[in-house]
Amino acid sequence: MMNNTRPSFYLISSAVDGNVNSIEKILALYDPYISKCCLRPFINRSTSFRSRKNSLEEIKKKLKENMNDE
Repeated sequence: MMNNTRPSFYLISSAVDGNVNSIEKILALYDPYISKCCLRPFINRSTSFRSRKNSLEEIKKKLKENMNDE
């Protein structure tokens, strides 16, 4: 379960401006929530049941690649 610590306005503003350290701090703060969401199954538009294939590590890798591209 996510703790009650909320990111400050300054941290959010820095992350929106592209500060990599701020983005990593926010990701670390929401890591438990992101991990939990990655475990949940979902139903696609054709109403067939699937489990999520992307692991948390794959998602983090994609985020880091996108941050490095900019």
